[in-house]
Amino acid sequence: MRYVLYFQPRSGSTLVCSRLNSGTGQAVNGFEIIDADAALRADLLTPGEFDNFDPVAKKVVVDRFFELHADSNFVGFKVAPYQIDDDLAGFVQHISHQVQRQIFLTRDNPVQSALSQLWSNERAKQGLPARIVKGEEDTVGRSHVDQAEFEYYVINSMLERESVLALSRLTENPLVFSYETLCASQSSVFDAIKQYLGIPAHTELARSNLVKVRTDGAASHVANLDDVERWVRQMGLDTTLLHDELAQIGGASCRLVAPSDSPEKGSVQLPRRREARSFLATRITHLRSIAIEMAKRHARQSDATDAIINDFKARAARAESFCTQLQQRIESLQLMHSTAQSNWEASASKSLLHAQQLDARATRAEAHSQEETARLRALLESAREQNAQRFDAVSTALAAMQDRAERAEQYSAALQGELESARHAQRSNSLAWEFSSQQASIHAAELEARAVRAEAYSAELLSVIDRQRSEAAAMEQEYASRTAALKSRADRAESYGADLRRLVDEAQATIKERNARLGESEAKQDSQTRHDQ
Repeated sequence: MRYVLYFQPRSGSTLVCSRLNSGTGQAVNGFEIIDADAALRADLLTPGEFDNFDPVAKKVVVDRFFELHADSNFVGFKVAPYQIDDDLAGFVQHISHQVQRQIFLTRDNPVQSALSQLWSNERAKQGLPARIVKGEEDTVGRSHVDQAEFEYYVINSMLERESVLALSRLTENPLVFSYETLCASQSSVFDAIKQYLGIPAHTELARSNLVKVRTDGAASHVANLDDVERWVRQMGLDTTLLHDELAQIGGASCRLVAPSDSPEKGSVQLPRRREARSFLATRITHLRSIAIEMAKRHARQSDATDAIINDFKARAARAESFCTQLQQRIESLQLMHSTAQSNWEASASKSLLHAQQLDARATRAEAHSQEETARLRALLESAREQNAQRFDAVSTALAAMQDRAERAEQYSAALQGELESARHAQRSNSLAWEFSSQQASIHAAELEARAVRAEAYSAELLSVIDRQRSEAAAMEQEYASRTAALKSRADRAESYGADLRRLVDEAQATIKERNARLGESEAKQDSQTRHDQ
């Protein structure tokens, strides 16, 4: 069941909505969703739509609200005519196609409505909501009432009331009641609402923690009560409206205008309120200037509110930009996750294939290790023979070089002896020396040159011998290291061969054991077969 509550400000609509909002999802009331701030908080508006809250956006909010609570049994919201005055006819027409029930709530005492509105303004100045919950202290004391402001709100209350009643006259099968009726008999009003909406009679509505504002009369909170009484009389109204909250214009009693299912059963006619219309016709021109003055005053007071709203709009735009960036980031992460998932699946397939390849390689490695063991043993024997041959060759070469060095030393000694003999012969035979000095000098120079060459040759032979010895030592060290490496590889190959032989022996033992068991089983079966025969 979908419904809408058209209300007049300060008429108890928040109390009604709170009782119809169970919080369980079966009975939901959205309160004032036709308010840009409230719609944004309820996620019925985007920050971009908030900047242009036009009639189209308001209709979209209603549609989204009903779609959001499509599973609820009883769902509705409240709206005041002034909230939809930019397209009143279009909005009412749109709502009439969305809901099955329409409730109308007024306040028939414009004086008390104006005083309640002034109290609400004082609460707003204190930064507090225009309602009081159980246990909360009323922070607004006795205050001085301004005439222009008071008259403005009296007129505004009458106009708002007539707007709500006019909408009810355009509605088939409405439920109309007033704030005064609600205060006089709250249980009767909510019983009528349950019957009107089709809520089972035994269903207990949600409890509300709201309390009625100021039940002790105007004298306790209006400092200039005498002035207010005079203004009420000047406006052609009864001062009873100031002192009795349940008093109504024209002296009408509290009543509930209930819908009628058929004309035969009769219907309660709405009072025409001729006194109110006559009063509005004669006084609206006189008080229009006061209303304009009050509007200007409120416009000046709203400058600070405009700054706050502009700041809120800027923050909302930043929030929308952040949400857009966050959505893009989420989409990017989703794409990265999808790519990572694909890469993981591909990697898993590759890992499985690689494992199969490693298994095959391990099998080939086992066969190759056996071949490599045999080949290493052959290479070890061959290397041993080659190293022995090379050692013998090096030893022979060293012996030959030693022999050549000894002969070179002997030859150098012989040359030295010849040189000494030649010098002795020169000293003993001076005459011959004189005659053959030139030849002797040449011969001596030749001998000395031969001695120098012999010495150089001897040094070269010694250098060659040292180099050969170094090479032989290096070859011997290399032979030792290679021999150790080959021996280590041979040992590992022998260990691997021993492991393979042990595995083969275990396998053969297992096969023998299984063959023995099989033989025993066959013997038992043959014995059983012969026994059966």
